[in-house]
Amino acid sequence: MLAKTKWYVNRLKKMSFLEVIHRCYEQLVFSRIKLLFKLGILPSFYKENNTAKKFGKANFSHLDDYFYDGLNNESLDDIYTCLNETETILFTNVNYRIADDNFDIRNFWEKHRFQQLVSLSRNGSISKAELVGFVKEWSERNPPYIGKNYVSVMEVALRVISLLVANYYIDRFDEIKSNSKDDTFLNNFYNLNYKIISERLSLYSSAGNHTLTELCALIIIASISDKKRDWARFSDLFSCEFLRQTYQDGGSKEQATWYLKFIHDLAIIVQPFLSSEENRNLIAQRISSIRQYLESVSQFGLEKIGDSDSGFALAPNFGFKAMRGDLSDINGKKEIFRESGFLSYESHKYSCLFNFSSLGMAPCYGHGHLDALSLLVNKDGKKLFTDIGTYSYNSSEDIRSYFRSNLNHNTVSINKKCHAKELGKFMWDKPYFSVLLDVNTTEIELYSLAKLEFSNDLKPFTAYRAIYIHDEEFAVLDFVYTSNYEEFEVLQTWVLGEDVNAVSDSKGFLFDDEMYGLYASKGSSVEHKVEQVTISNTYLEKSSSLKAVVTCRFKNSGYVIISNFNNSKLEEIIKMSSDKIKKDNGFEF
Repeated sequence: MLAKTKWYVNRLKKMSFLEVIHRCYEQLVFSRIKLLFKLGILPSFYKENNTAKKFGKANFSHLDDYFYDGLNNESLDDIYTCLNETETILFTNVNYRIADDNFDIRNFWEKHRFQQLVSLSRNGSISKAELVGFVKEWSERNPPYIGKNYVSVMEVALRVISLLVANYYIDRFDEIKSNSKDDTFLNNFYNLNYKIISERLSLYSSAGNHTLTELCALIIIASISDKKRDWARFSDLFSCEFLRQTYQDGGSKEQATWYLKFIHDLAIIVQPFLSSEENRNLIAQRISSIRQYLESVSQFGLEKIGDSDSGFALAPNFGFKAMRGDLSDINGKKEIFRESGFLSYESHKYSCLFNFSSLGMAPCYGHGHLDALSLLVNKDGKKLFTDIGTYSYNSSEDIRSYFRSNLNHNTVSINKKCHAKELGKFMWDKPYFSVLLDVNTTEIELYSLAKLEFSNDLKPFTAYRAIYIHDEEFAVLDFVYTSNYEEFEVLQTWVLGEDVNAVSDSKGFLFDDEMYGLYASKGSSVEHKVEQVTISNTYLEKSSSLKAVVTCRFKNSGYVIISNFNNSKLEEIIKMSSDKIKKDNGFEF
């Protein structure tokens, strides 16, 4: 109870006056719904009215260009397996945050998004009668405002989007004339869900991919109905919010690449339905930038940067798909996304993604991980340094904290402390500062240096990471500085790829029979170990991960290096990095 109260207090501190008013309005909405629920007069999808006359047909022909091979082949019987009896309790009384190894509400929600219907309808594997029959049966078991499927308005919106698209493809392929009663039912379904979404729209500190999903559904319905004033308002809000959540260079302010893919796909769906040409052009330009960014980082795993819930905006076989060609001849290809905070580099031997990004999107930074200065590296197409990714959102706070802390990413940690203050499962405070200081590349060589400034529980620290790649050679140099003379401990964490044959060794560790040696300055003590990390539960099967942890102890300052090449070259890289650090802050290692 105390922890929950503390969470609400922390959240309240991040709210503006307008948001407090908005939250009060939400409570009034919830109170009204509770009263109607007690009186037994909640609305129904089956009320006969004239809504069918007010709706046009949504044209989704533009989506054909974004479906790719591998259509889902679910049978009609398969989609009926998601028809679960709903609890006869109001959605506000559903405890969906509880940590339970046997249940994850995301898995429950995903089965009820109607996304199977999209694949089946586009594949010509379901008729209009079957589609309407399924939705009617689902609606009988999940009446408005009752049970788990109405807890999240985003889930309501995803169902609406899927149904609109599925209905379009069925009307395109099914030559049987629609039944007017079926059309009336579907339009009632759209209308009532439109009301549910619009009265609980995610705004202010809750704004994120949920907001864009909800607006996407509202815009499409408004564009084909008589809600023209809403259409313009929601279109402007979507455009503003989409641009706010993304950088001009294509990255995500959430610092969660899977979520970026998700909202990219949403933007593709809704872009032709926006009310003005200006908005349509702005979104089209940003989509293009995002595609370039996703293309560059996709080889390292879109689910590896920040949070990932593995969900889809429309269907698993729709949206962004990396179209990387033959990379065997690529050498020295560099892409810098300065706003987003990533450097991508590819040579014939190594490819790497260097992270100098911010924590995430203010004010809560909810989906960001403490991964500044982290490095993802592939060698000969195999993952050398990777990322474990995200565990269950509904797992215990300790597990959630572990998987998104700097102690679980390929970066440095001081005294085993976090680089930011955790206020809850989806909230950080005291964010760090990270910036790219220098980068030089040729066709065969990369040198880059970035800086991270943060405060642990005691003192402020500054860490610099330099990376060097030259043909067969690879090195990472971490310099750590503090104005205090107390002894401190530096940890380098490396999450090793599943193909890495790592063996604990006093000098380092092995990969493909190649030694990666460890070095440290000023006579500091160095420890190295390779450990197996296995965390799983009965619901989520999480494969174990191999981690190499390097520990050094310094006073005031020092550096630790991991390298697979000779010491004479290292001395040159150390000297160059030290000179650049001295120029940056006047301190000399």
